[in-house]
Amino acid sequence: MLNRYTGDIGDYSKLGLLRALRSAGFLIGLNWYLTPDETHNSDGRHVGYLGQDEYRACDPGL
Repeated sequence: MLNRYTGDIGDYSKLGLLRALRSAGFLIGLNWYLTPDETHNSDGRHVGYLGQDEYRACDPGL
């Protein structure tokens, strides 16, 4: 986990998948760890989905 990745489309899809698995009866366990920020790429900036209805419909609560 990098500080600058919070709220990225990747987070949205991972959390949505975990919620779907939990709804199906699976027990979820996570191991998260913080790593140093990378400066060589622009990952973590993909937040344009936040204003798009098609993503909101996938998991309104999320």
